[in-house]
Amino acid sequence: MDKNKRGKQSLNILITVNSAFARQSVVLIKSILCHNPDVRIYVLYCDLKENEILLLKDFCMAEGTEITFLKAEKDILSGLRTAEPFSCEVYLRLFAHLYLPEDVEKILYLDTDIICNGSLKDFYDTDLKEYSLLACARDDAFCNADFLRENWDKKDALRGKYFNSGVLLLNCKKMRAIFPDTECLQKFIQSAGIDYLFDQGLLNYIYAKNSILITSSVYNFRLGYYLKNCPDVLGNIRMDDVKLIHYSGEITPYKPWDLCFTDDEIEKYELTAGNAEYQVLFSVRREINENAKIWWEYAANTPVYEELLSEMTVKKEWFKRGISGFLKRLSVL
Repeated sequence: MDKNKRGKQSLNILITVNSAFARQSVVLIKSILCHNPDVRIYVLYCDLKENEILLLKDFCMAEGTEITFLKAEKDILSGLRTAEPFSCEVYLRLFAHLYLPEDVEKILYLDTDIICNGSLKDFYDTDLKEYSLLACARDDAFCNADFLRENWDKKDALRGKYFNSGVLLLNCKKMRAIFPDTECLQKFIQSAGIDYLFDQGLLNYIYAKNSILITSSVYNFRLGYYLKNCPDVLGNIRMDDVKLIHYSGEITPYKPWDLCFTDDEIEKYELTAGNAEYQVLFSVRREINENAKIWWEYAANTPVYEELLSEMTVKKEWFKRGISGFLKRLSVL
């Protein structure tokens, strides 16, 4: 019986994982458990090594949390466009309702480059009614959401004009009624002809008119997106209110586990006023670094910390050498 139907409600959490993000998934799960005590984790995957499954299983067992692994056949994703850094697994969220147990009627999907920094209960308890999902709108589109619903067309989906696909509260019961099997969903996807923005383009195309949109600053905070597109919005956001931090949309695409600097290193490598061109090139910015530190605070309390820290330290040394060489060349021009 689904705990959602019991007196005490648990949070169903869905992640889709491949080998590249198995360890980062441990950090995500740890952050969720720090603020949400009654959680069940579902892992949907195509390719995971046995030791990676064991890593996640042992970690959840040690935390006293239930975890269920759901293996999908890769052929359901055949023909779908991929490109670095997006693997075919990004599309699994479209098929999740068909792999989850029937008694799971609602589940919160999270990208694995997210951490949870607060309670998700209010978000999870949202009444989805007859909508297929709840998602976080891009802030520049949120104020025009009603207009977009009325005037939506395929081009809007291609631009990802409605919502980001990294945080999705899914109404599995409703989605099963729309797409009762993989063949039905595959045929619809093929007929849609959407091959931009990967899963996000498809999700917008399929569900934009049947979704609840909310502003993204609390439950899908993407600092890089704000810095690049609407920096003025940042002054209105209290980080104490942010529940989900999503490490996507940075000015250059590195994640916290790729680079994170000490305060002394930031003093040395942050390229400030007058060097905006270099900031964009190197993306060494104090705001981004402070945001990355939050991820590492959660990582420090996981069994993958030392390994991730060692790898990041090596990457950072190569990064420093690259900057030093670049600046030396500039000085002689």
